[in-house]
Amino acid sequence: MEWKIWKRENINWRREVKEYAEAIIVALVIYFAFKYILVFALGANPPFAVVVSGSMHHSEDFDSWWPSNYKGYEVYKIDEEIFSNFSLKNGFSRGDIVIIKKEENIKVGDVIVFNTPSLSVPVVHRVVRIKEDDQKYYLTKGDNNGFADTYYWGKEGTPEDKVIGKVVMVIPKVGYPSIWLKQLLGMI
Repeated sequence: MEWKIWKRENINWRREVKEYAEAIIVALVIYFAFKYILVFALGANPPFAVVVSGSMHHSEDFDSWWPSNYKGYEVYKIDEEIFSNFSLKNGFSRGDIVIIKKEENIKVGDVIVFNTPSLSVPVVHRVVRIKEDDQKYYLTKGDNNGFADTYYWGKEGTPEDKVIGKVVMVIPKVGYPSIWLKQLLGMI
């Protein structure tokens, strides 16, 4: 096997920089094209989010997880049979990417993504109660949390206008590079 050792004079630096710049531009164009195709198709902006916490993590399958966590749901009249019929009943983990669809018919048990006044990233939690006054309010809870969310003090949950959409699909673990970059930049 022959090893080539590159000497400085053998490299055309201008061409190398140009090729890297072109590759970065093409990657960005593909990313934004894909993102806005999803925005158009799903109606949610953003159409995906990276899960940055473990609040929806289930360390076991549903049958093993439920006996340790049912108390957080019985106050909302959600028993094992009801919960076992929820979508995403096995939760998901930090680093997963969730695909979001704008949905008008959100119901108890759906996992929604919403903005809060205090966090720089959207929250991904399960709806445990819906209250309707002048608008809908979704009381949410992370499956791994002991209590419901209180991001909107004095409200019956998250106002409908703060909801980005409903989680319709989960892509496991591919969001870690985004988490690491956000941590590096101090965004989370």
